[in-house]
Amino acid sequence: GISPLSLAALMAEKRHFVRRWPDRRYVVQDGSPRMACSVGTSSCIVRSTFDFRAANPRNGARSQGVAELTLEISFAGPRPVIVSESSRVLRRFAPGPLSAAASTRPGA
Repeated sequence: GISPLSLAALMAEKRHFVRRWPDRRYVVQDGSPRMACSVGTSSCIVRSTFDFRAANPRNGARSQGVAELTLEISFAGPRPVIVSESSRVLRRFAPGPLSAAASTRPGA
């Protein structure tokens, strides 16, 4: 299973990602985000599909494609809290302009 991260571990993970991919661009796809809420649990699941392009000029690494971000947000307390976050790459494309990735989406 997935274990909870401490705030320090979460911040370390985010800093590592920013160092690995200092140049990033995200474009949310049409029809995104999608949300499903539960009154019983006072929470919502939010899913967003987006085109991404990331690069690291220091080592020449590049990555481009379509990914999905899923957040679970709790409204049980005095303010909203993200209780879980996950993301996954749905498709990868050869490096190039982000618009090239967007134009190859189904339905685009």
